[in-house]
Amino acid sequence: MLKFNFHFSISCTEAWPTVPGFIFLCFLLSGSGLFAQKGSGKFQLETGLRISPVRNLLNDTGTYGNQLVYASASLPVVRRSWKSGEKYKAFSIFFSDQFSYQNHSLSTARSLVRLFQNQTRLSASLIPGKKGFWMASLGASLIGDARHVQSSLVLPSGTVLYRRRVNPAWSYNIGFGYNFLFGQGLGLPIIGFSYRPKPKHQLSFVLPFSVTYRIRHESGIQSLFQLRPAGNVGQLYTSQFSDDQSARALFFRSRAYAAGYQGMFPVGERLKIRVGVSVLFRRKIWISDALKGNLGVQQNAYSANVRSGLLMEVGLRYIFRKKSDRHSMPALQDDLPLDDEDLRDLDPSDWNEDDTGNTP
Repeated sequence: MLKFNFHFSISCTEAWPTVPGFIFLCFLLSGSGLFAQKGSGKFQLETGLRISPVRNLLNDTGTYGNQLVYASASLPVVRRSWKSGEKYKAFSIFFSDQFSYQNHSLSTARSLVRLFQNQTRLSASLIPGKKGFWMASLGASLIGDARHVQSSLVLPSGTVLYRRRVNPAWSYNIGFGYNFLFGQGLGLPIIGFSYRPKPKHQLSFVLPFSVTYRIRHESGIQSLFQLRPAGNVGQLYTSQFSDDQSARALFFRSRAYAAGYQGMFPVGERLKIRVGVSVLFRRKIWISDALKGNLGVQQNAYSANVRSGLLMEVGLRYIFRKKSDRHSMPALQDDLPLDDEDLRDLDPSDWNEDDTGNTP
């Protein structure tokens, strides 16, 4: 697989002036565009919990497990939809922010590892017609040790993607993304396809290594069966892995693959419940000095393989919106919030339905 290995980060002290400025800019834009089109704005809040029970290490004596709680918000900035001839067209920009608090139970560490992460993202999508879809997102993640906030660091991420519908059943997508899903900053090409065996069923395969089967049930429930990467990077401030016992900032990395089910269950017009269970396998954790490089032995203060185990999650999403307008563009009712994985799974035909719900 083609990989572009490069690294960029700035310290928390350097980043703090830019983070509030970025957030202020998004809200400034939202003030001018959020309600410019009647009924187009939709603000969403979500909170949830993810638990991976403690499991034994494979190449060392000891155990590892983690728990994560999160809260997120998604705010429309600009949303426009219009009809040109027989085609619906749409353009949207939205701002999202997610804060998570993580407990990592590593028996090798003398105390519980408590980390936090705040991810801010600005995303845009353009749907010019029945067959094409453009998406771009730019994000910044603030990572750090909850007990030593001054050592925090900002890491970037981003995605550019084009998806094209070949016929009612098949579509393909190409693009480029940069993230830390594999335990280090990697720029990776995005190449994949989607197949619809039935109108409300969709199989998506995206490199690197993401497979999703999505079912939109008549009841409004959405089911996802997926195989995907499940890794991350955090920053730990400790003296435990230092030769001279002086405290320093180290990177806590995790890498795994998750295979399982995730369901979104609507409760009324505004509330949705997310429930998921997956098996984590090919799990590995590192505590290292640097973010770049091949994670060789020279960089690692500690590394271990972890036995396969479960990942369980539950979440609540509340949508602040008016009742659906029958004459509004149908598919734009549920396009927020969307992360990179969700956007890869979209099909342009979702945005080109007539009032009867049939795809032209």
